[in-house]
Order: sequence, then structure tokens, then C-alpha cells
Amino acid sequence: MEDYYKVLGVSADSSDEEIKKAYRELVKQYHPDKFTDNPLRHLAEDMLKKINTAYEILGDKDKRKRYEQARRQKMSRKQEKPKKSKDDDRNIHQRPEVPCYLHKDKEAVAGCQFCNRPLCSYCARLFNIIACKDCLRQYNRSYLKSLYMPLVYTAIAFFIGMILGDGSESFFLGIYLAGLYWGWNTIRKSAFYTLFFTTMGWGVAGLFAGIIILLMFGWLIGIFVGLYRLTIITYKLITEGPRIKKLEDYISSLG
Repeated sequence: MEDYYKVLGVSADSSDEEIKKAYRELVKQYHPDKFTDNPLRHLAEDMLKKINTAYEILGDKDKRKRYEQARRQKMSRKQEKPKKSKDDDRNIHQRPEVPCYLHKDKEAVAGCQFCNRPLCSYCARLFNIIACKDCLRQYNRSYLKSLYMPLVYTAIAFFIGMILGDGSESFFLGIYLAGLYWGWNTIRKSAFYTLFFTTMGWGVAGLFAGIIILLMFGWLIGIFVGLYRLTIITYKLITEGPRIKKLEDYISSLG
């Protein structure tokens, strides 16, 4: 049975107002808009579903009453289990059944969505998502890599053109290859139909004409797509890069 009190971060004797206040704060904290274009967005959405389910039960007096009855019955069944000795009983209460991977003295309430490491209530809410520090570090780095790599590939295509070009033409050849990089998907998707119709109409000459058309229009489309995408990527690096860097420093400080 899911412990809805732990999900909302309240105690069993919390009032209706306290439960409502905790629910509203968690909804703001896990709202998907805060994770736009973040590869961990789905984790926030999953957590928000749990929060809504918990409040649906605890926020309704009748449902909360029935939940309390089922919860007490489960706790009473646990207490009825035979105990071997007083020493064993003392050890059970001193040591959590499933300890947190980072805080051994705390009981785990959730598992990392990536590696399933047990997390206590503190660790589960530490980064606004249910993930251990190692997995969060890895996925934030992969997110930054997804932003950096298009810039790197664009620069490589441009410099190859500069090297292959001759004099004043080198700059324009670099722009052309960069445009081909961003327009490659358009060329690939339209290649079959373009070459088919040009070849059917003009034979071998049409085949070469189709290739030239693809390279020219693909380049023009790539220029506009590249400018648009590079603007968005640069904006994200400026706005989100420092936040992720601060998060990296904070994760490192945890040991």
C-alpha cells in the first residue's frame, strides 16, 4: 500500500489545511512547465501523478477515513508477526527494513527511476525528481551534450568548407556545408521522390538535375533551420547552463 502521507510529506495527524498546503506546494514544485525541454520531464510528471493520487485520497474525508482503516489493519498485521526474541525486536526497530543508499539510518520510501537505488524521503525530494545524485548528474550532462554537439558539428562543417575553399570562396563554401548539415534531413526525406520524377522525365540528365536541386534547396532550407535551431540552443545554453553548473557543484558537495 502506498504511503500517501509520505508522498505529500505530512504526518498522519495533519489537518486538512496542512495537507492542502503541502499539496499546493508540491504541485508548484513538480509542475511540468519547470522541466520544459529537460530529459527528466517525465519523472516530474510521474511524481505529480502520485501527488494528485495522494491528495485525492487524503483530501477527501470519506476516502481518507477508509484509507486510515486499511492502513491501521496493515499495521496491526505487521505487529502480529511472531518475534524471535527481545534482541531481535530491538534490532528491527533500530534498523530500517530497506535503508537509503546514501543515509543508512533512514528508511527508503522510493527508488531511483533510473538505477532503482533506494532513496529516503530527503533524497527523493532533493532534486525535485525521484533520482539519485549519480543518475541526475549523468542525465544533466547528457542534456548539455545534446545542446553542445549541434554547435560542434556546425563548426566542423564550416571549417571543412574553409579548408576546401580557395580564397574568398572558402567562407561561402563553409556556409554551404553548414547549411547542408542542417538541411540533410530534408534532403534525405525528399530524395526518393525528387530523383524518381526527374529521372522519369529526363533520364540520366534528370538524375543529375535532381541531385543538384536537392543540394541547392536542401542548403537553403538548412540555412533557415540552422539559424532557428542555433538561436534556441544558444539561448538554452545561456539560461540553463549556469543552473546545471550550480546543480553539479551542489551534487559534488554531497559527497
